[in-house]
Amino acid sequence: MKDKMSTIEVQEFARFIRVSTLKMTSMGGSSHIASIFSMSDILAELFGNYLNIYPNEPKAKDRDRFILSKGHMVALVFMQH
Repeated sequence: MKDKMSTIEVQEFARFIRVSTLKMTSMGGSSHIASIFSMSDILAELFGNYLNIYPNEPKAKDRDRFILSKGHMVALVFMQH
C-alpha cells in the first residue's frame, strides 16, 4: 500500500489532470472535456489514495483494476498511465 496523499496533494493532482487532459484533447481536436473535468477530483482521490496500481507491474496479483465505461472520458484514463 502506498502512502496516502494529503488533501492539498489530491487537489493539485486533480488540477494537473484537468490541465493535462485539456492540453491533450486540444491537440487531438476533440473531446468531451466537461465529462473529464467533472470526474477529475474523484479520479485524483481514487488513484491517489485508494487504488493499488503498479504501472511497472501490470500483472501484480494485488493490483486493482479500474474500469470506466463512459467512453467520453477515455482521455482521463490515459492520463493515469
